[in-house]
Amino acid sequence: MLRILVWLFIPLLIAAGVIFTVYNPHVVILHYVLGSLHLPLAVAMLLSLWIGVFLGVLFSLSWVLKLRQQLHRLRKAQQQNAAEIQQLNSQLAATRDQA
Repeated sequence: MLRILVWLFIPLLIAAGVIFTVYNPHVVILHYVLGSLHLPLAVAMLLSLWIGVFLGVLFSLSWVLKLRQQLHRLRKAQQQNAAEIQQLNSQLAATRDQA
């Protein structure tokens, strides 16, 4: 069901982009530190969208890497704890056998 909704949403999104581009053919001036660019409004908006996506992925990547490190440490600690529990169980069983 979700796949069908996605396949219906994508053409609607493309159609909205085309309609926006057709109704807003104006050229805008994009000023930046080293100069300026004359771009159609739709291109300038797409450029800002992709810059935002790139920055969002870049900043969330550090968060994901920190979480992966934490997961690795927790898995290692869990394995050590499981080994210690197994050792204690075997020691308990040995003391019960002696008694």
